[in-house]
Amino acid sequence: GVDTLICDNNYRWTFESSTSLGRALCGNGSPVNNGGNGAITFDVNSFGTFNTNEFILTLNLSNYTTADPIYLSFDCNNVADEPNIEDRIFIRGSENDIWVEVYDWSVLPQNTWFSEEETIQVSTILNANSQNYSSSFQVKFSQRDNYGYSSDGFAIDNVKLSVVTCPKAHDLTLVTQVEDSIVFSWIPTGNETEWIVEYGEKDFLLGQGTSFSAQTITDTITNLNIGGVYDIYVKSVCAISNESSWLGPLTVYLAVSNDSSCNPVFILADGEVHQTNNVNTSTQFGAPFYLGNTPQNTIWFKTIVPQSGHLAIETCNSEINTEIGVYNSPSDCSDLSTFTVINTASFSSSSTNNVCGQPGKSAVELCGLTPGEEIYFWIGSYIVSQEGLIDFSVFDYSLSDKAGSSIFDTVNVCVIDTVNLFENLTNYDINLLGRWEYISNQNAIINDSLISIGLMSYNYNQVDYIVSNFCDADTTSYRLNVKSGNYAGEPIANFESCNTGSLYLFEGITGLVETSGDWHSGNQVLNNTILSAESLPEGNNEFLYVVSDDICPSDTTVVSLTVLDCTNIEEQNESILNLYPNPNNGEFKIKSSLNDYSASIYNLNGDLLYHKKNMTKNTVYNITIENDVKGFFILKVKNKTSFLVKKITKL
Repeated sequence: GVDTLICDNNYRWTFESSTSLGRALCGNGSPVNNGGNGAITFDVNSFGTFNTNEFILTLNLSNYTTADPIYLSFDCNNVADEPNIEDRIFIRGSENDIWVEVYDWSVLPQNTWFSEEETIQVSTILNANSQNYSSSFQVKFSQRDNYGYSSDGFAIDNVKLSVVTCPKAHDLTLVTQVEDSIVFSWIPTGNETEWIVEYGEKDFLLGQGTSFSAQTITDTITNLNIGGVYDIYVKSVCAISNESSWLGPLTVYLAVSNDSSCNPVFILADGEVHQTNNVNTSTQFGAPFYLGNTPQNTIWFKTIVPQSGHLAIETCNSEINTEIGVYNSPSDCSDLSTFTVINTASFSSSSTNNVCGQPGKSAVELCGLTPGEEIYFWIGSYIVSQEGLIDFSVFDYSLSDKAGSSIFDTVNVCVIDTVNLFENLTNYDINLLGRWEYISNQNAIINDSLISIGLMSYNYNQVDYIVSNFCDADTTSYRLNVKSGNYAGEPIANFESCNTGSLYLFEGITGLVETSGDWHSGNQVLNNTILSAESLPEGNNEFLYVVSDDICPSDTTVVSLTVLDCTNIEEQNESILNLYPNPNNGEFKIKSSLNDYSASIYNLNGDLLYHKKNMTKNTVYNITIENDVKGFFILKVKNKTSFLVKKITKL
């Protein structure tokens, strides 16, 4: 049957199959291309039944002629499909023209995406077949199989037709390679006479390689690293500001010179990543190897043990699964049976997992070696005759100073906080996966980077950042000073004072109170906690007490004070409260006719120096102000019904 899948005024996709079992899998039902978009895959919905699928794109190209340089591009994937004569791509100028074959995708390697960009010159093909563009120009993707995905099928993605005024070249090919040079060529699509070549180590980013202009279709790159692996790209220059897209990469593996134990390449243990390959290298028979295998397709190196005595060799980003063998410097490089093994590693060794973070590409950890000693090592394939790119580095495995240092010895934090522990560290190695420890409660650590302060003890707590490997460790510590919060207390109900003498504002607060806060009256910050009662108006007076810092959220208490007119009873104070002698040297007596009262003494800064409760009527109490400061002090006496203030003079 025929199904129209997508349609608008300018294009439509239709799907045709020779049986009712043919299908097109879209989106998530199909393999995903490199662009990240779900492709479309053709197959059959029943195993064993042969079926032909045709996926046809119809476009309105009536505004174009075969003089326009139009190219067909697409991505395709042979999903384990057996070759068939109907596995082809066709085009035609209109739905009334005959189909013209333009691409055979039955010959593609299986289960690999191929990008065919600007390789099919549609206008040239139509012109050669006496066809023109029309309102029903068509592209047909044809496929025949008898099994379903993923055992069979073809996938397509990113189909486009483009007007290309500067077509890219094609058939970028290696001509020859000699030690440190590469000769390569390409075929121009049009009449171009200039091209831009860019090259670099394999997988380099375009724009970050080395580029030059070429005027011939064969060129040479020299002064390359022997044994290196390089990617080469070419693009056409048709005119100023008119260049083609890139053709490539052409990947070239240069022959190595160090496939013998007597020709090792010296590598400095500085962590630099080196790129080489083991293509066409020798198998080293007779070399001792702990893992019981014969080293395969090896390349040899040597290095000097750093001052720390710790060394690591890794191949974590290589194309192939590798093995490594490390030996003391031999007395006879040609006799492998005399080599003394220091250590070895394979794809599944613990050292591979320790250094690379996963099995596969090997790494070896070497601890406690003699500083300055020369050692030999080879890198080879784990699987017989496996060849490819090898990225490796040799580096000092010491962790001295790798944990960095703390910016502050102590960090003040609030109990409600969650703190990023790394914010107080500097100069630590961000490439090492360290761990944080809080010995008192390790559950306070979150994701080895944060700490929940609410799960810590108050005051000072030590946290430790530890980096470690098989050979070494380093630790940095600092303290977290945990503050429980800011506390401004609770206001006292019915807070009253006479309009005579002095008033101590903290008398209006109860509960948990920090005395380091600020008192506010309106928009004014008060400089003293003792006020002259005479300066306050009778009736209600409102004060704010605010405790704040840069650690915990601020806390505020609103104190309402009622000032009473006590001028008519001032003369009764002597009979109610006696203080003698006054002035004095800090020792004096008090006696009051009040019952069940309390007495408090403050300095002029508001600091409480003395306090006693449950004092009885007409009892004489001896009081001492225990400091060396002379001057004025405030005595406050009160019970449930009365409140008295007297000034003490200390000589």
